[in-house]
Amino acid sequence: MTSCRQEKRISPGIEPNYAGELVREGVEKDLPCIFTDLEFEPLVEARFAAVKQGFDHNRGRPPKR
Repeated sequence: MTSCRQEKRISPGIEPNYAGELVREGVEKDLPCIFTDLEFEPLVEARFAAVKQGFDHNRGRPPKR
């Protein structure tokens, strides 16, 4: 079940030729991810910053084996 807000975002969609162009370029360049716009870039950056903090927490501490 989608919310009214989600429907407003989804209904206009992305122009199919543009999406196809992005996919073609992604395949040709062997890109790990294909994005249709930059809308979620701040959320991705925040998530990666949190992941980096996890690594930084253990930096300099060799794992006990």
